[in-house]
Amino acid sequence: MSGDGKRSVAEWPKLPRPSSTLPFAYAQHDYMAKDPIRTFADFKGKKIRVNATPLEREAMARLGATASPMPLNEVLPALQRNVIDGTRSGLSVFVTLKYQDVSKVVTVTNDTMLVPLATVSKVWFDKLPADLQKAVIDAGRAAQIRNQKFTLDFNAQMPKRWAEVGGELFVLPDAERQKLVAALKSVGDDVTKDDPPVKAFFERVRAAAAKN
Repeated sequence: MSGDGKRSVAEWPKLPRPSSTLPFAYAQHDYMAKDPIRTFADFKGKKIRVNATPLEREAMARLGATASPMPLNEVLPALQRNVIDGTRSGLSVFVTLKYQDVSKVVTVTNDTMLVPLATVSKVWFDKLPADLQKAVIDAGRAAQIRNQKFTLDFNAQMPKRWAEVGGELFVLPDAERQKLVAALKSVGDDVTKDDPPVKAFFERVRAAAAKN
């Protein structure tokens, strides 16, 4: 994330809600389905596990799929029992939790990123003296750098490890990906439009991304 985006997130301790120090980019969202996704039309009608957020629910609706929120530990059994048809996550999840027993094909779309946040309580943070507030922010930034390096090194191993268990990484063809991009293009605007603070933050992140 660029400097502008980091500064925006670093200012969250000033907001009247649980606040964040700094994020790091963990991985891109990839898709796995028991009936592999190889075209945009293949999303239609599938029940796909997502996180329980309005944004992910709306994204699946735009793809013609049904969002099925559930905790990560329930996903593999749900796939095995045909409760859901597919899921979206980082490739490392499919590798380390042995999803190859369900499907060998992971579809790469490059549509969204997984961005974890290290969070602190505003109530707690505001009670700290200035020097300790600075220490918390500085420690968060140092941890972000370490985590980002580890993540990059760790995820670089995943394609090879997926191939070693017989897995395939299928990159959605450009013509099909353009259909997906068009369907998802306005999701962020539509989901955040009625929440001014979130909308303002979304615009700042988008502006920062446009510079890179």
